[in-house]
Amino acid sequence: DAALEHATKAAELKSIEPHHISGVVLFRKERWADAKTEFDNLLRFKVNHVGALVYLGKVFAAQNQMDKAADSFQKAMKADKDSAVVLEGWAEFNIVRKNKSEAVKALTQLVDKALTNNDPAAAVNWAQKLVSADETLPASRIRLAEVLEKKGDANAAADVYYNLSLLLTTQNKADEAASYLKKTLELNPSHEKA
Repeated sequence: DAALEHATKAAELKSIEPHHISGVVLFRKERWADAKTEFDNLLRFKVNHVGALVYLGKVFAAQNQMDKAADSFQKAMKADKDSAVVLEGWAEFNIVRKNKSEAVKALTQLVDKALTNNDPAAAVNWAQKLVSADETLPASRIRLAEVLEKKGDANAAADVYYNLSLLLTTQNKADEAASYLKKTLELNPSHEKA
């Protein structure tokens, strides 16, 4: 409420950027029409404002206007395809609309970006979301295990490799399953289930 009040005062003084803050606050309050108005006001002056485009996409998605939401996210991607804000919004949107391949692609970029920025905690977070976006995809689990290894969490990485071996077993890939079971025991020789 305080953020909304200050943003409104700043907008009255002809500042443009507070429309973004007001829009975000209104979005979180689920006041979709008011949030959309704020983002539209900002986008009249800053056509490629990434934050406004992403949140406008979220507003449309919340209102189940998926085509408009996709269009807004695409505009944001054109404005700054490497922005973590854009990638996160695009990933979340694709998870909701069950477009696993696009979600996986965006989440993989977020993992890579976090590793490049030397932020292992964020990398683990994105890698976990990557696995949950498509739990049948072995590459996502491998990526999570690798990130956990880089973070220095051998036991957690071993657990992921173990679960990967179970997944591969159900997919009739016994040789690969055995190799990841071996990897589990290399990282954690006392892993009970392995």
